[in-house]
Amino acid sequence: MSSNPVVLIAGAGPSGLVAALSLLRNGIPIQIIDKSVEYHVGTRGAGIMPRTLEVFHQLGVIGHVRAARGMDAPPMCFYKLPGGVEILRQLPPMIEKLDPLPSIPYNHMWFVPQNDIERILRAEIEKCGAAVELGKELIDIQQTDGSVVATVVNHQTGKKEVINAKYLIGSDGAKGATRRILDLAFLGKTMDSDGMIVSNIVVDGLNTEVWHIWKDPETYTIAARPYDQAARKFVVVVTGPHDNLVQNVTEDGLRKMFTRTTGRTDVIFQKFEWLSYFQPNMRVVDSFAHGRVFLAGDAAHVHSPHGGQGLNTSVQDSFNLAWKLALACKGFASASLLQTYNEERLPVISDMLKQVIGLYNRGKENSSQAEPSRGKELMMLGINYRWSSIVVDETREPGTVSLDDLKEHSYLGWGDQLSAGDRAPDAPGLIDKDGHVITLFDQLNPAKHTILLFSTKNVVALRETVAKSTPSNACQTVFVLTQDRDVTLVGDEFVVVDRDGHLGRAYPQNSNDETSFIIRPDGFIGGVIKSIEGLEQYFFSILR
Repeated sequence: MSSNPVVLIAGAGPSGLVAALSLLRNGIPIQIIDKSVEYHVGTRGAGIMPRTLEVFHQLGVIGHVRAARGMDAPPMCFYKLPGGVEILRQLPPMIEKLDPLPSIPYNHMWFVPQNDIERILRAEIEKCGAAVELGKELIDIQQTDGSVVATVVNHQTGKKEVINAKYLIGSDGAKGATRRILDLAFLGKTMDSDGMIVSNIVVDGLNTEVWHIWKDPETYTIAARPYDQAARKFVVVVTGPHDNLVQNVTEDGLRKMFTRTTGRTDVIFQKFEWLSYFQPNMRVVDSFAHGRVFLAGDAAHVHSPHGGQGLNTSVQDSFNLAWKLALACKGFASASLLQTYNEERLPVISDMLKQVIGLYNRGKENSSQAEPSRGKELMMLGINYRWSSIVVDETREPGTVSLDDLKEHSYLGWGDQLSAGDRAPDAPGLIDKDGHVITLFDQLNPAKHTILLFSTKNVVALRETVAKSTPSNACQTVFVLTQDRDVTLVGDEFVVVDRDGHLGRAYPQNSNDETSFIIRPDGFIGGVIKSIEGLEQYFFSILR
């Protein structure tokens, strides 16, 4: 049996599902497979960061994610040992909140179980006419000049299947087949002396209003965070020496370890919904792209769960790749565009790993003290691509900051003037032509570039340039008006009135009021433009 999708996706975790949905939103036929014979369970990567929430907003699933959202991070209670009942100290929630700003619609992390995220994405994929195929594992990859020939084994029938696709996305995790088949190096190290048990348990005897932590510097740290108060469900995590933990990765072993470490006999572990064990890995491939095969998520990089970056970086890998791959599948992209997936994502992941390793090491050094707080940089709103070869900024002098310095700020950001390569900020309080109040994010589209126009001077020339430079329906223009502008001046552009001035403040203009902003389909600014030539330069760099 053989099939011929345009893009084959191996692995149906968050990364693979976001890639699938993004491509389907772009009208690209996909096939998505997963070696598991049933869907994953467990909270797993439950911390959804603001930047990832923005991705879900653009993909049209933010309402469903909001409905599945659990409780916010509760205060942390540290207990005195032995005994485990007396509170040693109580601290505020570990995860900081950002100050509320119009440009940042999601200002703190949401707890949403990973199995719920996957369920939401699968349901949306099914609305688009596709579905995850379970029990199918990638076992071989052959590449030609124009295609990828993948061999898949169906674990339910035992039969092999040949799939011919233009491209393959390997999102099959750290132990998946894609990286192994390609024989790629996975650079970094495993923390051999350390281990972690993670579980979802219905617990009796614990307050569901706080995050409970017992730290014994000689043995283990045990933490129980409530995530479903009504059902008394907790994420129970035990960290400590690998040699001791690996012997207790069972329900009974975890019960005994908890009682022995905490001294609490009044706490009863009831139903186990999920139990897993792993050792912290800090690894990344040296390239995310190999011919027509692309790696995303844990297949490309793994690290300690400190900071909650795993699921989030995986989602953002796929969102960066999908719009570029869609243009290539349609025959519109330049050859260099697909190379920018690795060019843009590898520095971000490398910089992120430095932050996570720092958190991990500080936690080890202060194992008997309070948990280090998670800083605002972990919200991932500072991620940028200012060094990218496909961004154009006519408001900055080229060469004022070295390429290495730009990459060293790829994760934490700059905090200065908005530039090409930065995350596009939101703006609420916009009034469309029908009188509806919308936000800028409501208008962004994962299948289109969005050009923000603030001036009537070059509207005709800009329209002609866009029509000449871009394929049909690949770009939308949004003309921004203040209250005193005449709508009739701008022709058939989508028009919004910046009622509250938030859009003008988020996207500042030069003194001549002629700056335009090109927002890419992944929600990053591709161009800050002052001339027709700049607009042509941007689209020339990404399109044939």
